[in-house]
Amino acid sequence: MTTHEAFSHLLGLMAVQADYMRLMVAVQDRQRLALVQFTPNDLQIATDEQSRLSNNLRILEKERLEFVSTLFQCSPKHASELSSSMIAEHCPNDMKDAFLSLRDEMKNLMQKLQFMNGVNRMLNERARRFSQTILGVLAPDGRSLYNRKV
Repeated sequence: MTTHEAFSHLLGLMAVQADYMRLMVAVQDRQRLALVQFTPNDLQIATDEQSRLSNNLRILEKERLEFVSTLFQCSPKHASELSSSMIAEHCPNDMKDAFLSLRDEMKNLMQKLQFMNGVNRMLNERARRFSQTILGVLAPDGRSLYNRKV
């Protein structure tokens, strides 16, 4: 495999990762909406989708690291420590701009995902406290809400 072909493959892997990250942003937005509207079914659907996308992203990242380790003839652990700037230094000139642009987009998507994750975590905590408050009103002093055997 030529250097050009190798970096073309690497760019392809990164593009697929970016696609999954964009999907993850959309799913986290749906999660946020479900948390705000207190719609548990929508929340469950979004959470299941998020789990599926996370697993796929993990697989893609492993594949990318294995490919980088092969490309640079190093261990996957060392490949994970290579900076994108260092990898870009070895990128063919006609692909360097595309590589750096994709890297920047993925960094931005990661920042957006981290922010949305924080917002959703806060909304989830709010929904949990709201549910506890409602249950406290319905069953004061920790007494059972139902006192009949079924």
